[in-house]
Amino acid sequence: MYRIFPDHPRAANDAFMSQAAAYLAGLAEKRDTVEWLPAWLAPGKQGGAELDASIKYFLDQCLTYFEDYEPYRLVLLAANAVSRIAKINVISNNAIQKLGADLHVFARLTIPEISWAQVIASPEEQLINLIDMQAIAALDDFVVKNKMEKGGFKIESAKHQLRGYWRKNCLLPSQITRHFWRKGGPERCV
Repeated sequence: MYRIFPDHPRAANDAFMSQAAAYLAGLAEKRDTVEWLPAWLAPGKQGGAELDASIKYFLDQCLTYFEDYEPYRLVLLAANAVSRIAKINVISNNAIQKLGADLHVFARLTIPEISWAQVIASPEEQLINLIDMQAIAALDDFVVKNKMEKGGFKIESAKHQLRGYWRKNCLLPSQITRHFWRKGGPERCV
């Protein structure tokens, strides 16, 4: 429970939150209370917390994008921003495109021939894996940089860093467009 719902925000994205909600719902089918929940998730008491109330609160937070718990709101916004940046980097960087192709060749040589991984192996899959790894690393860095030493979360510092991600999100597409036009126009992008 503590790994999924620590006292202070952890690196998480929308998919993680949906899986965490499914975990809580599955747990509630088997029991009414849990030994412990973090203070932000347990309305009332943390020890012996009632799952139904916690699930309702968690789902409400997921639906409002953590309107009442700003640290996770910032983490989720950062997750989306770094994922977009990673996608733009992969699409626009020829070296990363070549790396995806090279990783595909390596996978074809090392994965057993009679396996599902071999069936679905492709350069695009390798690029998606690179996007995921880059986004996870950036999000982990975001959370580590904004955690306080004795718990808590540096809200204003996280907002500042998030605004930087958003600025980069706005600048990258225009930089890519300029790059492609210098290389010969939009037909080179296709």
